[in-house]
Amino acid sequence: HFFPGHEKVPRARLLVGMCYMKARDFESARKVFDGVHRDYAGDLPAGKALLLMGETYYRQGIFKEAEYYYRQVAETYPQPELKNSAIYRLGWCRMHTRNWLDASETFKIVARSSPLYEPSRELAQRSLEGETLPYKNPATAGVLAGVLPGLGHAYCNRYRDGAVAFLLNGLFIWAAVESFNNDHDVLGGILVFAELGWYSGNIYSAVNSAHKHNRKLKDDFLKTLPD
Repeated sequence: HFFPGHEKVPRARLLVGMCYMKARDFESARKVFDGVHRDYAGDLPAGKALLLMGETYYRQGIFKEAEYYYRQVAETYPQPELKNSAIYRLGWCRMHTRNWLDASETFKIVARSSPLYEPSRELAQRSLEGETLPYKNPATAGVLAGVLPGLGHAYCNRYRDGAVAFLLNGLFIWAAVESFNNDHDVLGGILVFAELGWYSGNIYSAVNSAHKHNRKLKDDFLKTLPD
């Protein structure tokens, strides 16, 4: 503000954006980085701004958007500092989206002269372990839950939830049958209607449990990797 022509102004503006990013005000950070990118187009500060733009999306967990910006940096800015950082982060994005083989190949592109070379070589090998993680198939979980309420949850190692689903559905089915046997048709109809909701919810919950299991498995694995 006070010294607009100073040589350190681009860096100061980037640091302002980084402050917003660390405060998790990602929209404000992106506005700052976008301004730097436009004002210094083609120069190193613009490349750093683009890289940090990708980082805001990466920290939000929006990996496809982050990939877009990292690819822009890798393809547009030949400076090793920027290019290797972008490629490294591209590898991480691909691990987060469970593209383990692509991630491994991406890490191998990091140049030997880069400080990120050694961790990238390790990640190129370790990322392949992601393909062997014991994931649960959401479709299988849904089918099992449809065959027998609670079985889909048990498949996802959520035995307590499975027991609750089995008991609730079992009780509603038993109550509905008893109602019809005792000529309480209206009550039986209400119970059947309610049971359809519980039954559908049991299937949805089982599928969701598989997705949660896979996400936790992936996240726990990534926490063991050096970044």
